[in-house]
Amino acid sequence: MSENPSTLTSIDAYDLFVDPQFLASHPKNSFTLASVKRLTSEEGVELQPKSDPTVVVFSEFEHPSALSASRPRQRPRTALWGSGEHVLLGDHMDLPGVPKGTRFTLGGGNLVTYGQVVALAGDFIGIPGAPISLGTENERLGRFNQAYQQLSTIDPQEISKILGMINVEVEALNRAIRSGGKPSDAYKQFGTAWNIQFNQVTKGRYLDLAATNFDHFGDGALAAYRVGHAHALKWAELAGKGLPDPGIAPGWKPPPLKLENAYTINAFADHYLSDLFSAGHLRTDRVKLHNWSMWNVPTTQLMLGDYLAKCVHDEDSHYGLNVENERGDRWSCYGDERYFDRENQRNSQLCEEAVKASIQEIYQAYQAKNGAPVFGALKLIPNLTKVSDPRSNPDHTLLFRFDGDRLLERQDVNNLRDNRYVECKYGPTTFADFKARYRLLD
Repeated sequence: MSENPSTLTSIDAYDLFVDPQFLASHPKNSFTLASVKRLTSEEGVELQPKSDPTVVVFSEFEHPSALSASRPRQRPRTALWGSGEHVLLGDHMDLPGVPKGTRFTLGGGNLVTYGQVVALAGDFIGIPGAPISLGTENERLGRFNQAYQQLSTIDPQEISKILGMINVEVEALNRAIRSGGKPSDAYKQFGTAWNIQFNQVTKGRYLDLAATNFDHFGDGALAAYRVGHAHALKWAELAGKGLPDPGIAPGWKPPPLKLENAYTINAFADHYLSDLFSAGHLRTDRVKLHNWSMWNVPTTQLMLGDYLAKCVHDEDSHYGLNVENERGDRWSCYGDERYFDRENQRNSQLCEEAVKASIQEIYQAYQAKNGAPVFGALKLIPNLTKVSDPRSNPDHTLLFRFDGDRLLERQDVNNLRDNRYVECKYGPTTFADFKARYRLLD
């Protein structure tokens, strides 16, 4: 099913703005790619390599010509906690009131663990184009329910294939942890081909969900968790009282809800809670970046604003951020694929503490037969306002930030401490110019 990784190429500035015939005789790094705007600016451009004065110039009005129908591309994923990380996080939790090792039965008959539901939520299971966090409180609840119900309506064989692939990640992480190596290195074997295979298994839903994955970032993740956790608390109350699902007509004689039903809902919500402990999800202005440039690369699904969001996300995840929470804890927070790295140890401890608190509240609602909303876990998450304050991370300035509706780019994109910014005005030019210069994550 998977494509040969050697045949998969990622979109970059050369692909977009350089004539294919020129590229055939000139290796990508044998010349300098520059926009007219950059070339004529006071800053100018630095020759790469310095020994060759060849410069390929484009303007913000030029139309990319290198792509064709014979070279289909895929949108790069705006990454999230690795799926294997979500599984290991959730499966490390004790679930009071149910036997240890309990698996939950989905509508199609699949048996899943708490951690597997955490991993599936939002990344693989959901409604494309319908983020939970948008709209009124009632609209959010409706969207959460629609997304959650997909666990039972999607083809059970598809879910089995997804879980099989996620288990490969889990095994790679476990091997890395047991060997004493750096766990994040386990993800190096999973690249574009892996994401494309996920997309094939889900019939395109995987990348469609990633296109508007606002629920996984900042205030969006906070809103998605709150509505999902509150819903799970209500179901825990109903289960404690021995009442059925109120959405099923009494004539159908629905059975009483069980504590397991509330736990499954809460696992879905805990995906968004855990995202709030990933550095790349804290100060990336996901919605505004998505809307900043709707310029679509021809023959692809790539949106420029989404690409810039991914760059902010990846940089913050890799280099980490200084954060603090309402309780007064202060620590270093890293991001996706670095959950089990030594540098992220304190962050992972607090993330586990938050998920445990979330689970405990479900059990308490079940025992007390009272599902009043409580959100103790949110006292442990990084303070989103403070982490976005430049004074919190003077050694790691934000790569792209907004001043009102104006998008600003860190002037020296390769210097994390540079606090100077320049305005981005044209989507295609910003994309190609940035891609040609940025080297921090090469």
